[in-house]
Amino acid sequence: MPATIVLPGAVRGAVVTRFPPEPSWLLDVGHCKAALVNEALAAQFEVGGARGAGDRSTPRAPLAQLVRSAPRMPSPARRQGAWLLRYDDTNPRACSAACVAAYEQDLPLLRLCPSGRSFASDFFGAMAADAGRLIACGFLYADDTPLDQMRAQRLAMQASTARGRPAAESLAAWREMQAGAGGWVLRMALDPGSENGALRDPVAFRVITDARHFRTGARRAARRVAARAAPASQAGGAPRTRRRRRRGLARCEFAAYPTYDFAAPWLDSAQGVTHALRTLEFRDRDDLYAAVQAALLPLHPGWRATQIFEFPRIHMAHTPQAKAHQRALLGAGLVAGPDDPRLPTLRGLMRGGCHPDALRAFLLEQARRRQRGSAARMRAGLGWPRAAAPAHARASPPAQVTPARKETYHSWDKLWTLNRRLLDPVASRHMAVADGGHVLLALAGGPAEPEAAEVPWKQGHVARVVRWREVWLDGDDAQDLDVGDEVTLLAWGNAVITAVTREQQQQEQQQQQQQTQEQQEQVQLCGGGGGGSGGGGSGGGGSGGGRVVRLAAALRPGGDPKTSKAKLHWLPALPELLVPLRLVSFSPCLTEERAVDETDVVAAFDRASRREARAWGDPSLLRSAVRGAVVQLQRKGLFIVDAVTLAGDSASGGGGATRAGLLAPAGAGAAPAAAGGPPPVPTGGELLHRPDGGAPAGMVAAASAAAALAPRDVAELTCIAIPDGHTKRGPWVGSRQRASEAGAACDGAL
Repeated sequence: MPATIVLPGAVRGAVVTRFPPEPSWLLDVGHCKAALVNEALAAQFEVGGARGAGDRSTPRAPLAQLVRSAPRMPSPARRQGAWLLRYDDTNPRACSAACVAAYEQDLPLLRLCPSGRSFASDFFGAMAADAGRLIACGFLYADDTPLDQMRAQRLAMQASTARGRPAAESLAAWREMQAGAGGWVLRMALDPGSENGALRDPVAFRVITDARHFRTGARRAARRVAARAAPASQAGGAPRTRRRRRRGLARCEFAAYPTYDFAAPWLDSAQGVTHALRTLEFRDRDDLYAAVQAALLPLHPGWRATQIFEFPRIHMAHTPQAKAHQRALLGAGLVAGPDDPRLPTLRGLMRGGCHPDALRAFLLEQARRRQRGSAARMRAGLGWPRAAAPAHARASPPAQVTPARKETYHSWDKLWTLNRRLLDPVASRHMAVADGGHVLLALAGGPAEPEAAEVPWKQGHVARVVRWREVWLDGDDAQDLDVGDEVTLLAWGNAVITAVTREQQQQEQQQQQQQTQEQQEQVQLCGGGGGGSGGGGSGGGGSGGGRVVRLAAALRPGGDPKTSKAKLHWLPALPELLVPLRLVSFSPCLTEERAVDETDVVAAFDRASRREARAWGDPSLLRSAVRGAVVQLQRKGLFIVDAVTLAGDSASGGGGATRAGLLAPAGAGAAPAAAGGPPPVPTGGELLHRPDGGAPAGMVAAASAAAALAPRDVAELTCIAIPDGHTKRGPWVGSRQRASEAGAACDGAL
């Protein structure tokens, strides 16, 4: 049975958590962890389940009234607890509808199904009404102190001169703020001399008129001023109002927006949230959170205080996790977009080959810290009598765990190890040879005509190969071979090397032949006969110096692969039958392990974090020529297909190949850009051709269309290397020398 998380003060059947992201960027690993922890905690407490002696009654009444809508994706048949998805759109300068749409597309990929969705802007009117009541109570006051002076006073722990302003004047200023008057803020009257800087009269409401909120629209007064300033033909006030009403976005419009410090405790109490999960960075603001709720509870007798539950942020080494850092890299043109595999966004990880299920397992494991205890204590914690406990629970009871309280930096290795275990069994098997430096191997006894064959492979896979009398080997593999060596050609059989031609030997032979020819000419001029120099060494020489440029071998049917010197991948030396490949690998993009707020990520960016190599792939790769398909290139690792370029697209625009998405599934977009939707979930190439494989229908149809293509129809297949994790192999970039030079910092990570 899976481990459970200890949640202080939890009541079975009445636990409500919330996930409140700001829709200003894509979903990243930090958001994913927060959402998963909220969902996991709510799922542990069954709605309508057995209650203990100390359990309270049903959830608070406002929950049923304020949870706005049912989830769009299918809800499980049996909900356990409740967790709310609430968009914190209190800052109109940063939030956007596009980011909300991206969240709605990405959360289902992690199998996250919230009990309800809402926006902070849904409650702007109620919060504004409460602000007026809190001014009358003396909890809020209006302040027109300049911003720089206000900051200086807070640092010096001095009270503002506006703190003693009468409530009537603050209410008048509040009405001006709601009308759009700048220079005013509403502050909380807490403790200006507190050692905790968060309690030094923080701002509760501020005026923002230079940005339009994507849901509530621009301030009505500002629109009237603009309409008066513009000609009647250009104002368009009435049609715009009618259009907004049809879209349902102009219910109310605001100029004074609440801050997160005020909105978060207000919304948590109003929506019946029992446990607010907050990262450790908010610990200094916990007293502020409690103070706001303490001021609100007398105004709303049905509300209750929310219990704060802390958990640490997840920090990944050599990774820019802050939105400001990611935007800085994007603005400097160092990354291709928000879905660049070097960024820790969900779309970037998926484009780099990470399966959402592997990310889910990794993040949930990082959120837990196991506590040891006896079987009796474990059963007691679950409310099981000893005799009533199931047999498997008596033998190995589920462990109770609590979230780790210490913030640490994690390596990507464990995630990629989990990911490999998930994808390796279903990845289709293929072979590829580097485009530059490959060596020709002539096989005595090989078929004179190309011959297709299907060979059973490990884990039930089938290798589809084309055999011919001449094949290509990777240049690095050929350098280790000598005459008499027996090797195993994968998916074929054993062969014995009979001749090795090296680059230096070729040059020496050419020189000897030239010298011999000159000597013969001199002998003929002198009238002599004779034999000339018989120097010339044979091409089947031994282990002399120079790079191997050609090999010859004889097939040995019945040879034992266990006794061979090496197992080699190969391709038939028929370029017209092969698929051109562009193999791209990524490594950590920051040279510094820990990226703090003061880190200059542009200066710390590793320019060699993206590497590329050209290669040739076997014809069976066309069966997996669909974006999102995961393939394994033998002895090179797992790769995910990122783009397919058809032959007709390579000449478009005259400026290089066009990354076409003609073979991408419906909805995936023609190019790997975040704006067109998330990339497809990484799917094993083997599943694309199994009737019951469970692959998305769009990918199956695209794979069928790709299998009907000929190699000449595909100009290029772009594949991204999926890191191996703890195997420390690192992405393949074309040769051992280049991998050693360019991938020294990769260490098997993304």
